[in-house]
Amino acid sequence: MPTRSPRAHPQASSKLAGIGVALSGFVDERQATCVQSTLLGWQDVPLAEIIRHASGVDTFIENDAKAVAVSEKLFGIARDTPNFSVVSLGDGIGCAHVIDGRLYRGNHGGAGEIAHATIEPGGAPCRCGKRGCLDTIASMKAIKEMARAAGLKCTSLSDLEAEASLGTAEAISIIHKAGAALGLAISHLIQMNDPGMILVTHVDGSFDGLFGTVVQQAIEANVLPRYAGQTPIRTRRVDSDVWSRGAASIAAHNFLIGPNIS
Repeated sequence: MPTRSPRAHPQASSKLAGIGVALSGFVDERQATCVQSTLLGWQDVPLAEIIRHASGVDTFIENDAKAVAVSEKLFGIARDTPNFSVVSLGDGIGCAHVIDGRLYRGNHGGAGEIAHATIEPGGAPCRCGKRGCLDTIASMKAIKEMARAAGLKCTSLSDLEAEASLGTAEAISIIHKAGAALGLAISHLIQMNDPGMILVTHVDGSFDGLFGTVVQQAIEANVLPRYAGQTPIRTRRVDSDVWSRGAASIAAHNFLIGPNIS
């Protein structure tokens, strides 16, 4: 969120309960330091203290997917669901878990990083330094790069779906590869956590076409037969404001409930 001098808001410290910041990257267990963000090029940045010093207001930072999970638990679709996972699909892939009504962050704040789970050993290099991560196959950035490499003029998932509906083999192949990878990763979440719901948020296109079908088929094919079809998969298209709402929810959670440290 944009920052301004404290002089421009002399009553900010008395009017605001806190400031929340959502960002792409690893955040420490105290919601104070960005340990690493490959997207932003940051490492060990004490962002909460920097903003608190500039604003005079208590500040809490969080991974963007975790912030969305908190928002959904406090105000959204998951208010009555004690156990669920959020998978956010955009230029990158985020993931977060709520267990027994609380955000699960892990010992160091890194729980939920399926984007960097290896799906294709020896595959394409990832910005994290590994190869074959889910992010290199199923993120919108990866999908668009595969489309360009195939000579397709597709700038969105909707464009690619349109090409696939015309029988374009390259488009069909890309959708199958990306959808199968995402479905496989989600099936792992189901078997590890047995959540009451998986919520997939996405900003590009819809899950009503081939991509969504492939994802669902991959989930069902890779979970234990006993669990097949038992975990509701909810999908929701969101706008860019979802990150702002998530950030606000982090501040609200700390004010209303207290620090969420696993």
